[in-house]
Formats: sequence, C-alpha cells, structure tokens
Amino acid sequence: MWACHHRPNSYKDGRGPLSRALSAYRAFINERPTVIAGDFNNNVIWDRPAKVNNHGTNVSELAALGLQSAYHCAKAIEQGCEREPTLYWRNRKSDGPRYHIDYCFVPESWTKAISAVTICPFEDWVGAKLSDHVPLVVDVNP
Repeated sequence: MWACHHRPNSYKDGRGPLSRALSAYRAFINERPTVIAGDFNNNVIWDRPAKVNNHGTNVSELAALGLQSAYHCAKAIEQGCEREPTLYWRNRKSDGPRYHIDYCFVPESWTKAISAVTICPFEDWVGAKLSDHVPLVVDVNP
C-alpha cells in the first residue's frame, strides 16, 4: 500500500487512506490470511488528539482485524520506538531527517513464525539513488 496524505481526497469523510482501505477490504481481510505492507507515511510520533489520521488509531484498527506489525513483534518494541529508519527524508542523507514509516502487518498467528525482519542498508538503496526509502523484508517460516 501507499498511503498518500497529500492528495485532495486523502481525508475523504474525515478518514485517512489506510482507514478507508481497511473498511473497503474488511471482508477480504477477514476471509483469509492477509498481509498489508508498504509506505504508510505515518508514525505515532506525529499523533495528535484532533488529528484525523493518527497512526495509533490505524494500528488499533489493524489489530482489531488480527494483524500485527512484523517489525515491532520481531524486535519486541512499541510503535514510535523504532531504531531503524525506512525513509531518508528531504536530503536523502544518512544523517539527515529520517523516519520509520514503512510497515508489514501480518496475521497475529504468523508472528511466532517470523524468523527475521531486516531493514535493508542505506547504501544499497538511498545511497545508490534508487529511492528515498529502504525496503523492510520479513521472513516467515510456515
């Protein structure tokens, strides 16, 4: 997924893109194991009481659907405490503004089968001018 927050319809009906997608695909998600991964463009560090698109609210909606962040489960950390950035914002420098905004949510029943969660190296992606993001790779042993 790519949760773009800067389009005219990003907050249609007072809901952000992820929340609207979860509503649209709720039946599908409930029918079979589902993975939701990509650029969420969000983190709980930016949550505010009146903000329409709080990441904590989105994480709660995902949890209600039985989905958990593979990174946070594997690293045993809370949302907002990420030590590894996935976005090197603005100047694309390793020491510039950087944030963790890319996620992979997996069925809760899969979390014990996660064998590795890797944030790919800056040099291979941003340093090579391929993107301002680095991939988040999740290995699950069935």
